Amino acid sequence: MEADLRCNVVQCRKALNNEDIIVEICSRALSFWTYQTTQEACFQEIMYKSLEEKYTQLEKQVQGIMRDAQVEITTLTKDMELEKRKSHDLAEQLQEKGRQFSKLQSMYDKLKRRSLVPTIQQTINNTTTGIGNIGIGTRQSGVPIQRLYGDNLMSNNNRTQTWNSGNGQVVFGAYKDGSLTDSVSKLIPENLQKNIQEQLQFSGIKGKLGEIRLFYGIGGSEDIPKKIAVVGLGTNKNNNEEEFQALERARKAAAIGVRSLREIGAKNIGVDVMTHEHGAAEGATLGLYNFDSLKSEKNRKSPVNIEPIGVSLEESKSSIKEELTWNTGLIYAIAQNNARKLAETPANHMTPTHFVEEIKSLLKDISNVEVIVHDKEWVIENGMNSFLSVAKGSNEPLKFLEIHYKGGEEGKKPLALVGKGITFDSGGISLKPSAKMAEMKGDMGGAAAVSSAFYGIAKLGLPINVVATIPLCENMPSGRAIKPGDVVKAMNGKSIEIDNTDAEGRLILADALYYTSSTFKPHSLIDIATLTGAIFISLGEIYSAVFTNSKKLWRKLSNAGKITNDPFWRMPLNEGYIKSLKKSTVADLVNIGERGGGSCIAAIFLKEFVSGLTMTTEGENNNEKGEEKGEGSISIDKELGDADKEKKIRYAHIDMAGVMITSQDSGYDVKGMTGRPTRSIIEFARNISKDQDFQ
Repeated sequence: MEADLRCNVVQCRKALNNEDIIVEICSRALSFWTYQTTQEACFQEIMYKSLEEKYTQLEKQVQGIMRDAQVEITTLTKDMELEKRKSHDLAEQLQEKGRQFSKLQSMYDKLKRRSLVPTIQQTINNTTTGIGNIGIGTRQSGVPIQRLYGDNLMSNNNRTQTWNSGNGQVVFGAYKDGSLTDSVSKLIPENLQKNIQEQLQFSGIKGKLGEIRLFYGIGGSEDIPKKIAVVGLGTNKNNNEEEFQALERARKAAAIGVRSLREIGAKNIGVDVMTHEHGAAEGATLGLYNFDSLKSEKNRKSPVNIEPIGVSLEESKSSIKEELTWNTGLIYAIAQNNARKLAETPANHMTPTHFVEEIKSLLKDISNVEVIVHDKEWVIENGMNSFLSVAKGSNEPLKFLEIHYKGGEEGKKPLALVGKGITFDSGGISLKPSAKMAEMKGDMGGAAAVSSAFYGIAKLGLPINVVATIPLCENMPSGRAIKPGDVVKAMNGKSIEIDNTDAEGRLILADALYYTSSTFKPHSLIDIATLTGAIFISLGEIYSAVFTNSKKLWRKLSNAGKITNDPFWRMPLNEGYIKSLKKSTVADLVNIGERGGGSCIAAIFLKEFVSGLTMTTEGENNNEKGEEKGEGSISIDKELGDADKEKKIRYAHIDMAGVMITSQDSGYDVKGMTGRPTRSIIEFARNISKDQDFQ
């Protein structure tokens, strides 16, 4: 076998040495490869043609389906349009049938009630013996019942009305147990009360504070309102409820009720006085505010009038100075709405000149008021270089507004109010970031609050003397503007190095505080300013901060904030903070200190310009017997001495930067500039007007 194998190998070697054999083999191999390649190409061509035919068929099928779908869509569209027209025609027919039914129902009710039920007015006459003028009374000339929308501040209307004063649209209050308020229960028929209570039960309302239901035509008579908003007041009023709690419940409920009726087109609304007539008037007035005077006519909301249910306006006016009534509530709220409007108005429409004209117009018809407007020349003559340094960067001329109310005894020391009036704050050379810079139109929120509170005080006719001063200017960058490192001399002779031009509010207030305290020598001096962003970090949007040297002044402010639910929190006015303001090598003070305690440093800076203050190292404990712990309770060594004991001027700085603006509508709060703390200052003034020892 090995021999055969060797033989084959030898033969193969011989064959490989034969060129003809090799050529033959290669030729056959090439022919086979060519054949195989040709066959494969033919197969691929056949497959491609087959796929192409299938694709063509599918394309034709898809096109056919699309054509059919388009035809179907067109048909359906035509059918829909036809159905819409039919639906519209049916709706019109139903509306017409509804109108006819309403007319028939009204006629039936009239015929039925003529024989079975006394009229509403008869019911009132039968149930109010000895009560006097229950209804809403007679409007007196000069009583500030207002058109409560936008810029419309007041409207007087001499007419007597029944409890159904809203021309078919009213707001009632209801408690958790389903009962209505006393003010409403005394006036409306028993059958209507039962009807409302049944509807409340059916609708699932629990009577929680702010919960609301709207009812349409539930009375079945033209004498009964067609639209009734019932708002929850929470648990029933009891003898242990404090006044501030009753006030706040009425505010929230009234605001929610009138807003709901406004949304469905109400223009005249009767408002139940609920748990407190002052609070109801405040809530309704504040809740209906909106700023739309710069919009085109078609985009403005219609004004809304409100009338009280369950109180006589004549009686309300007669006790206006002694207690909180419907009319005091209107005045408080009108004042805050005015502050809102001033602060919300864009800076090109609310320059210092415009601001002055607004206040002159606001106060022109109030007795015992004097308005004085000072210009740049007067400021220069009085050495108010700190104020002037801020104003000179703008093309808008500065104004120094001085207003007097003489409601008290002649010669008696006044209450003094000072408001920061930066009508637009760009930051100056120390320019602010562009984000939210537009909100700096509201940097005159202090001026808005002071001037509007002054209006409220004068409108109430309080028996006190008041002086208010407001420095007004813009803080703008320009070739004339102050620069970081500049030094100016204030009216009291102290030099100030401008370390940051965006700390301008304290510069204009410095001269205003010295002028006011040294010229008028008030018993109490309060400045209000959107002074520091740091106070927002400290207190957020709830409290305005108070820095004061007087426990009596603090207590009065704290109590006022409690009554109005526009509260204050006491912060330290401590001499230790002055150190960071005395680091300058070229001036007595710098206008900005270290990062920490920025609001406290700003307050102590302002204190340096109040005439009649002294510093002591005697501590002041705010938690002495008789004062509650908690709100604003601070005890720090080296506090300013007690002004009440030392017979010095009482001074308070209110930093309201944190409460300048609110981001949403809620209760009687309206998105935008808040106008705070206007009502609290009015209430503070009303309170001290009854305290001769304080004045």
